[in-house]
Amino acid sequence: MAEVIKGNNTIIWGSGDGASVGKVQSATKKLGGDKVELLDENGEVFSVIYFNDKNECEFEAIMLSSVTPPVRGDSITIGGLAGCLVDDVELKWVNNNAQMISIRATKYANF
Repeated sequence: MAEVIKGNNTIIWGSGDGASVGKVQSATKKLGGDKVELLDENGEVFSVIYFNDKNECEFEAIMLSSVTPPVRGDSITIGGLAGCLVDDVELKWVNNNAQMISIRATKYANF
């Protein structure tokens, strides 16, 4: 069974009257970051330190073909999560007055 996007399914970038909006069609989100494993004198892990938490998002969105998609480094709001930085953008298709893009973005915890 396919996942269903519930609640806010918009992507927003830009500001004020120049803000652009698209509708998210599919998305994944995962919490990631860095970790260090501390070893004892026998080489066994006795502690783990997690740091640099970040949410990594990938999604596809449909918008008007007249809209300029966000570019690498832009700050976007996706599904209510503000301050995500765009890592890369791929144009999937353009058809008449619509286009689909695929975006990978990261929301850093301390940014």
